[in-house]
Amino acid sequence: MYLDSDEARALAVSVGEHSVMYFGRENLENLVVHLDAATGEVKILVATVEESKQKRSELYSQFLDEIVPLYADELDLSLQFYRSDAPIFDESRQARREYLKSYAMV
Repeated sequence: MYLDSDEARALAVSVGEHSVMYFGRENLENLVVHLDAATGEVKILVATVEESKQKRSELYSQFLDEIVPLYADELDLSLQFYRSDAPIFDESRQARREYLKSYAMV
Protein backbone atom coordinates (compact mmCIF):
# COMPACT_ATOMS: atom_id res chain seq x y z
CA MET A 1 0.00 0.00 0.00
CA TYR A 2 1.23 3.45 -0.78
CA LEU A 3 -0.81 6.56 -0.06
CA ASP A 4 -0.09 9.82 -1.79
CA SER A 5 1.01 12.69 0.42
CA ASP A 6 -2.33 14.50 0.56
CA GLU A 7 -4.29 11.33 1.27
CA ALA A 8 -1.86 10.27 4.01
CA ARG A 9 -1.98 13.68 5.66
CA ALA A 10 -5.80 13.71 5.54
CA LEU A 11 -5.98 10.24 7.09
CA ALA A 12 -3.50 11.16 9.85
CA VAL A 13 -5.59 14.22 10.72
CA SER A 14 -8.80 12.19 10.61
CA VAL A 15 -7.41 9.50 12.93
CA GLY A 16 -6.09 12.19 15.27
CA GLU A 17 -9.36 14.11 15.39
CA HIS A 18 -11.40 10.94 15.96
CA SER A 19 -8.99 9.90 18.72
CA VAL A 20 -9.35 13.23 20.52
CA MET A 21 -13.13 13.11 20.08
CA TYR A 22 -13.55 9.56 21.45
CA PHE A 23 -10.88 9.76 24.18
CA GLY A 24 -11.97 13.24 25.29
CA ARG A 25 -9.58 16.18 25.26
CA GLU A 26 -9.96 16.43 29.05
CA ASN A 27 -8.39 12.96 29.40
CA LEU A 28 -5.38 13.70 27.20
CA GLU A 29 -2.13 15.40 28.06
CA ASN A 30 -0.69 14.75 24.60
CA LEU A 31 -1.65 12.84 21.47
CA VAL A 32 0.34 12.37 18.27
CA VAL A 33 -0.52 10.25 15.23
CA HIS A 34 2.12 8.91 12.86
CA LEU A 35 0.98 7.44 9.56
CA ASP A 36 3.49 5.67 7.35
CA ALA A 37 2.21 6.25 3.81
CA ALA A 38 4.29 3.37 2.44
CA THR A 39 2.78 0.70 4.69
CA GLY A 40 -0.48 2.16 5.99
CA GLU A 41 0.69 1.65 9.56
CA VAL A 42 -0.60 4.16 12.08
CA LYS A 43 0.76 4.69 15.57
CA ILE A 44 -1.32 6.71 17.99
CA LEU A 45 0.94 7.94 20.80
CA VAL A 46 -0.96 9.04 23.90
CA ALA A 47 -0.15 10.61 27.25
CA THR A 48 -3.12 10.68 29.60
CA VAL A 49 -3.85 13.25 32.30
CA GLU A 50 -4.53 10.41 34.74
CA GLU A 51 -1.77 7.82 34.38
CA SER A 52 -3.69 4.90 35.89
CA LYS A 53 -4.13 1.43 34.47
CA GLN A 54 -7.89 1.86 34.70
CA LYS A 55 -7.91 5.06 32.61
CA ARG A 56 -5.59 3.55 30.02
CA SER A 57 -7.76 0.43 29.88
CA GLU A 58 -10.85 2.58 29.29
CA LEU A 59 -9.13 4.46 26.46
CA TYR A 60 -7.86 1.22 24.94
CA SER A 61 -11.42 -0.15 24.95
CA GLN A 62 -12.64 3.01 23.21
CA PHE A 63 -9.82 2.62 20.70
CA LEU A 64 -10.91 -0.95 19.88
CA ASP A 65 -14.65 -0.22 19.89
CA GLU A 66 -14.79 3.18 18.19
CA ILE A 67 -11.61 4.03 16.27
CA VAL A 68 -10.38 0.72 14.85
CA PRO A 69 -13.68 -0.06 13.07
CA LEU A 70 -13.59 3.32 11.30
CA TYR A 71 -10.28 2.53 9.59
CA ALA A 72 -10.04 -1.28 9.63
CA ASP A 73 -10.29 -1.59 5.85
CA GLU A 74 -7.62 1.05 5.15
CA LEU A 75 -5.06 1.18 7.93
CA ASP A 76 -3.18 -0.92 10.48
CA LEU A 77 -3.69 0.95 13.79
CA SER A 78 -1.83 0.69 17.07
CA LEU A 79 -2.20 2.62 20.32
CA GLN A 80 0.79 3.30 22.58
CA PHE A 81 0.76 4.98 25.98
CA TYR A 82 3.60 7.17 27.27
CA ARG A 83 4.26 9.58 30.10
CA SER A 84 3.56 13.18 29.15
CA ASP A 85 7.24 14.13 29.47
CA ALA A 86 8.43 11.30 27.20
CA PRO A 87 10.92 12.46 24.55
CA ILE A 88 8.83 10.71 21.88
CA PHE A 89 6.47 13.69 21.83
CA ASP A 90 9.28 16.14 21.06
CA GLU A 91 10.67 13.84 18.37
CA SER A 92 7.20 13.24 16.94
CA ARG A 93 6.72 16.86 16.03
CA GLN A 94 9.43 16.48 13.41
CA ALA A 95 8.56 13.89 10.76
CA ARG A 96 11.79 12.08 9.99
CA ARG A 97 10.76 10.81 6.57
CA GLU A 98 8.74 12.48 3.86
CA TYR A 99 6.17 9.67 3.72
CA LEU A 100 5.58 9.79 7.49
CA LYS A 101 2.59 12.07 8.09
CA SER A 102 1.71 13.32 11.53
CA TYR A 103 -1.08 14.86 13.55
CA ALA A 104 -0.47 16.49 16.92
CA MET A 105 -3.20 17.56 19.30
CA VAL A 106 -3.00 21.30 19.90
